[in-house]
Formats: sequence, C-alpha cells, structure tokens
Amino acid sequence: MSSETRKNITEEQRLRRNESSRKSKQKKRNAERSIVPANVVVESHTRAEETPCFLNPHTAEIDKRIEAFQKSRKWNTKIINTTHADFIADFGSNVFTNFVHDVFTKAYMKKHNCADCGKKSENRCHGIGDERPILIRRALERVWPDTSKEIAMKDIMIAFLEEHKNTKFALKCRACHVNEGKP
Repeated sequence: MSSETRKNITEEQRLRRNESSRKSKQKKRNAERSIVPANVVVESHTRAEETPCFLNPHTAEIDKRIEAFQKSRKWNTKIINTTHADFIADFGSNVFTNFVHDVFTKAYMKKHNCADCGKKSENRCHGIGDERPILIRRALERVWPDTSKEIAMKDIMIAFLEEHKNTKFALKCRACHVNEGKP
C-alpha cells in the first residue's frame, strides 16, 4: 500500500471519528435539554419562595403509571409503628428496586437512549444526591410523618414515584451508569 493510499484511509478514518464524535456530542446536548429547568413556588409560613427544580423527561410516563397504580388492587397492605429507617432497610433495596423496574420496563427503555452518550439505555439511574433510599425517605416524610398512624403501602409507593418527577432520574447505558459520579 502506498503512503498516499494510507493517508487517504487515515483521513477517511479521522473524518468518520469526527462525525461520530459530533453526533455523540449532539445527542448529549439534546438529552441535557430534555431536563427542563423550572421554578416551583414553595409556600412557607413566612413568605413564598421560588425554588429551582427540574421537570424530568419521564414525568408523563410516571403520571401514567401512577394513574394505573391508583386503580390497581395491589399493595393495600397496611404499615404502622415502624421507623422510616427500618422501613427503608426492609423494603428499599428489594421492593422499591423491583417497583422501579416494573414502572420503567425494558420495552420503555428501548424507546429511550442513554441520557449521556446516546447509546442503547440499559440502566435506570436515580443520580447522585437522588438515590433510591433518599427518594423513599422524602416520600415517607411527606405522606407518613406520624408512624403511629396506619398507611397503605400503595400510598408510599405512589409518593415514591412522585418524588422522581423533580429529579434527574435518567436511563443510561452501562458504561455511563458505572462512570456516574466519577471525576
């Protein structure tokens, strides 16, 4: 192979890599734009404050699943007299993990690419600072502040899903999920 031919092949490879890199960066920018910044008015006893938050791109699916879940006859078990910490320890890494997998099914994930790189999504990622136990705790504090009162498991699970609406919950490929939070 002549050096001229090698230069042409090398030039073609460089152009393909640049094109691929450009497309990847464009997909990442599009994914970042899908998380819409918004302001939420938080009423306190002294004055109303605007707090920035995000409207998750999966909010429509979450709302659809909440509506179906409310009509369901499942998860009517009552919980009473247990601490939030014990509840999270007992249910956080099994029941709520499976629940997230049931809501964001593999069929749903096939319709959405990785939020970071644009490749096929494989993982459901809560994100740094919005990990599953934190979302469960927020849901419990909101709907079950007094643990001496009885509550249906369904109410907690619906509140848990609602907590996802204002987070950076995303679907990601395995590599981006593993690298999440790494410098």
